[in-house]
Amino acid sequence: MSGVKTEILLKAGTNELEIIEFGAAGKAYGVNVAKVKKVLHYTPDMLTRIHGTPRGVEGVIYFQNKPILLINLREFLRLEGAPIPEHRQLAIVTQFNDVTAAFLVDAVNRIHRVSWKALSPLEEISLVGNSPCVTGTITIENRVLMVLDLEHLMSEVAPETSIKATVAAAKNVAVNPLRSSLRVIYAEDSAMIRRLTSEQLRKAGFTNLQVYENGQLALNAIRELIGKAETQGKPAETAFDLLLTDIEMPQLDGLTLCRTLREELQVRAVPVVIYSSLINEQMAAKCRSVGSNAHISKPKIEQIVEVLDRLGNVAAN
Repeated sequence: MSGVKTEILLKAGTNELEIIEFGAAGKAYGVNVAKVKKVLHYTPDMLTRIHGTPRGVEGVIYFQNKPILLINLREFLRLEGAPIPEHRQLAIVTQFNDVTAAFLVDAVNRIHRVSWKALSPLEEISLVGNSPCVTGTITIENRVLMVLDLEHLMSEVAPETSIKATVAAAKNVAVNPLRSSLRVIYAEDSAMIRRLTSEQLRKAGFTNLQVYENGQLALNAIRELIGKAETQGKPAETAFDLLLTDIEMPQLDGLTLCRTLREELQVRAVPVVIYSSLINEQMAAKCRSVGSNAHISKPKIEQIVEVLDRLGNVAAN
């Protein structure tokens, strides 16, 4: 498998994703195909070693004439098992958070199309040797695939690319008391990103912030707010002021959440901001197709305040 040819992401807002399954040390893993650019047959002569790198980082390889990190998944996750011949290894080239990197694996199986409802979040399951780099599991054909949290993995390998590195910049945002009047719904499944982002938003003045750990919980809350508004004789658009959402979430993804808001609930005036590691030209088009007003690539927390101010009509101090 030298390339990844799929209908990423199908039709926007179907609450489905495509998972590419691969193996390392006899264990089955998966990542969202939307993060995969290509699968390469790896040979040792492709590698340029770098001294003093973090655990699991083999060095760099060249992809499209640019050097990218090569991370040995076995080494990074401390997986035990008989090594396979080097000529059989594969490198999965990924791109997310505006970062391109490759992961060395033993084998690539196939691509599966599943519903986000099929993902069991990590906190709902019990795994031997739980890793913070595993975000959840999906059962396919009686096999359990561990879905890797590549963002968390890269935050350990290259901290400068992580959301933690942007918190310092966000701390410089001036507090504006006018932001407290905006009722903001925020949906994000990553506990770390959810905590860091919500903390910075509240410090900036967005104190009327309701935070949910997946799109379904956010949708339930929105339905309840709309119901209360309508019992008071008010339009649905008055129930809340802004929606900030991730794309990849169990139960209900952010694209489906936005599409449901626009089409089923007929809420068209409330701005929607999509904040995701998947943002690229293709995904930006999908965000617009479901009715979002803006899209921001993680981990750029400092941009969120600027966009929310603009869409929420918050005047500068």
